[in-house]
Amino acid sequence: MNPSTLVLELVESDPDGRVDFGGLQLDRNTRQIISTSYTDDRTRYYWRNPDWAANYQFLQEQFPGREIAFQSSTLDYQKFLVAVSGDRYAAEAWYFDAKTKS
Repeated sequence: MNPSTLVLELVESDPDGRVDFGGLQLDRNTRQIISTSYTDDRTRYYWRNPDWAANYQFLQEQFPGREIAFQSSTLDYQKFLVAVSGDRYAAEAWYFDAKTKS
């Protein structure tokens, strides 16, 4: 909602039309949308930032079949704590450096 005009504007809804809006991740420095997410059987992310999309894709390749969630980061979004979980795995927390991909 625009606080000046009180006009509502639709920002996002599930592209597949299956579930309610799940989550919004904003860049704390620019206030731009990083991603939106929706959860049914698994969480689906829709990335608006190509760097984040590439990091997520890299992590999916490292942990196939598991769910990945960015939990915490440095102010410049170069170092992260990442939660990795799955139906057949105990949840784990991993350190991820976006520059070195380690």
